[in-house]
Amino acid sequence: MVDRTDRHFRYLIRLLSKNVLLYSEMHTTPAILKGKTERILKQTDKEENCVLQIASDSAQESYEAIKKAERYFNYSQYNLNQEKEEVNAHVIYPHLMGLLHEQQGAKNFRKILSPPYYKEEKVNDRFDKLFKELPKETLDRKGEQEIEDWLS
Repeated sequence: MVDRTDRHFRYLIRLLSKNVLLYSEMHTTPAILKGKTERILKQTDKEENCVLQIASDSAQESYEAIKKAERYFNYSQYNLNQEKEEVNAHVIYPHLMGLLHEQQGAKNFRKILSPPYYKEEKVNDRFDKLFKELPKETLDRKGEQEIEDWLS
């Protein structure tokens, strides 16, 4: 959220809750690589469990921006918003998956919805695959029915 989730806002939210996952503003790779990186990506001393969001049209630039951010800052995850079709969209930096990595249901969910997302494949088809892979005890019948109603 541009001009909303700056470091001052994240500091305020962190005072309210230490457990919430915070997201940075969306930053472009040229701003990170060629701009005032420290001013753009600066974190407060209380920031933990924060996702840096990067918008780019190049996988190589995204990688370089992440490496530069890792040298100076302590972001727990990276959300990449890629503009070109051949580059995966909305991926989280693999070795920093956090809690999602530890939960089997979240692994299945991430696998089903993760890129590459093919245009001919519908989101509902991916949710159908998800329900087939999840153990039945993961979902109670009421919750499953609510999700199915929402998808249809």
